Parts: sequence; structure tokens; C-alpha cells
Amino acid sequence: MKPSQPLSVCSGPRSPRSPRQRPSRGLARPDVGLSLFRCGLRLWIFGGILCGCAPRLSPEMVELARDAGAQVECAPLQERIISIVDAMASEPEDGAVSMEWGIPHRRLASKQAILEALSALGVEHRVVSMPDRHVPVENIVVELPGTGAGPGGAPASEVLQLTAHFDVWYTAADDNTSGVVSALEAIAILRNLELSRSIQVLFYDMEETGIDGSLAWWDRYGNNQVHAVLNLDAIAYASDKPGSQAAPPGFRLPSKGNFILGLGNGAARHHLRWMAELSAEIPDSAAFLAVYGPADNEHPATNDFHRSDHSPAWSRGLPGIFMTDTANLRNPHYHQPTDLPDTLDPAFHCGVTRLVVGSMAAYAEAP
Repeated sequence: MKPSQPLSVCSGPRSPRSPRQRPSRGLARPDVGLSLFRCGLRLWIFGGILCGCAPRLSPEMVELARDAGAQVECAPLQERIISIVDAMASEPEDGAVSMEWGIPHRRLASKQAILEALSALGVEHRVVSMPDRHVPVENIVVELPGTGAGPGGAPASEVLQLTAHFDVWYTAADDNTSGVVSALEAIAILRNLELSRSIQVLFYDMEETGIDGSLAWWDRYGNNQVHAVLNLDAIAYASDKPGSQAAPPGFRLPSKGNFILGLGNGAARHHLRWMAELSAEIPDSAAFLAVYGPADNEHPATNDFHRSDHSPAWSRGLPGIFMTDTANLRNPHYHQPTDLPDTLDPAFHCGVTRLVVGSMAAYAEAP
């Protein structure tokens, strides 16, 4: 959206476009760009809608989300995190990557844990190998076909993506073993539901080195009927201590880091609104704060929002949500050897997982 165009909170989603067709974002007047950014930013806090509008979820969709989220079992989530982190602790680090970045990088133990979990579930999956700078990127893909027969009657040809990266620095319980474990739980629950839209779960490789896995995927497959993307990256650290939550320059966030943050582009504003609504409906859901910026968050103040695997969807104008505990803005163990399971909040992580599972079920039916 060009700076001279008015921002409309209630306008319909834009058609997907190729990143090579993106219009210039150059601003003739920096003050105009900042003004538009401030007008375009919208917040929903802890399930209470402050502003914005979206088609309403039907009672049947809300009930579906509530029931799906309620199926999440808390104890196994933390047990799986501990198991994967323990396996990574004995894994040799990636030589070339670790040498370039100066810190231990690991990916094989978490990859193996994902494959074993999927096999135990009896879920069909495949590993897609793609070239990369260091080693072949090996993304893991699970397809959950839609039926078009759910309460929303959305087309089965439309695909929702749920994503989480499995490569880490050190042994990284929060970033991003927590996201991997929640995605596995989502598969275990959603595969048994009759949902209208199809769901594609992607476990991305080599995110920490510059979102190489997701960039390689989107370069090869493009939009491919993608309707929306929900990306999980560091979702299990929380604190009720005042002052535990920092914010990027120019932003204000609550002082206590006890919420999960959803960052969206303009095309995802309806999905954020629905997730905010569901956080108040799903029993024991985590507290939710949602932020979206104008267009694809390419304003200088929001460029850092692109720091994970949702970014290729944003660059194509597709709805995408980055779900995070805000990582280094809250977690003192971010990218440190102390990012271990005993620093996490299992109840918070379980509440986030309930919200993820319930929201994916609702997105499969939403308008």
C-alpha cells in the first residue's frame, strides 16, 4: 500500500502477489510514513478488542476451536521438550555453521525426534531436501487434507500452514523446541477433526542462519494455494515479574512478560481478531496480545518483525502471524546455553498450545 493511500482497517484481504512485483516503499516525506504507520498499527490485548473489525466466527466455529484446544494435554509437552533437549545435548554441533557464527548450532537430534514422533502417530510425512549455503536444507512436511465439509464449508483446496523451525543454537528449549512440540501436538489433534481447509505443517530447517529453510521452500513452491500462515517461534517463556517485558524502540508493551504475542501483517488482521476472540473462549488459554502493522510490515520501525519463517508469506502479501513470547525482549536465556527446560513455564506453554490448536481449527472454517 502506497503512503498516499488511506489505511482501511475493514477492507478485504489483498490478492497474493509475487515479491518481485512489490511496489516501491520509498517515502517522499518521512513524517508522512510515520503518521501512516501510527494509524495502521492496531492492538488487541488479552482477548479484549480495542479496535478493528472482522467477519464474526459462528458459534459452531467457536465451539470447534474450544473443543480442539481442550484436547491438549499439558504434561507430555514439557516431557517432550526435555527429551529433545537431552538428545541435542549429546549431538555434535554443525561444524561449518558453528564456525561461521561462533556458537554451537544443532539440528539433527531435533529432526530425528520429529520424524520419530510423526511415525509414532502414524502420520504420513516427507523430508524435502533443498540446497543451502552450508548443508542441504531438509524441511519436514505433513499434509492434513481438508474435506470442505466442516461447519464453515471453506474450500479444501485452500491451505493453512502451521510452521516451526527445528534448528537451534546450543540446545534451545524455548527457541524453538517449544514451537516444534506445540506443532506436533497440533498434528495429533487436528488430524482427527473433519476440517474444511487443508492444513500443511512445516518443520523448517536452518531458520537460525537466516530463514534459509523457509526461503528455499517458498522459492520452490510459491504461494501454492496458501490461505494463511501461523508461525511458532519461542513460545514457552513467561514471567509475572514487573519489568520482565521489554519493547522495541517506539513501542509500548505491558511490563509483565506473561502474554503470548501475535504479530501480523495487514492481511492477517482478521486472523488476529479471531485469535483474540478465541483466547477468551478456549479454557486455560494463554493471555494474548496482538499487533498488526500496515501492509507487509516493511516500515523501518517494523522491519524486525520479519525475523522468522513467516516473513516469506508477508513478502507475498499473504496473511501471516508470528506467534512468540518475544524472545530476547523477555527471555534472558535467548541464544544462550542456559535456554533449558527448567527455565520455561509449562502452564503458559500449554495455554499457548491450546490457543494454537483451537485457532487452527477455527481458521480452517473461518470466512
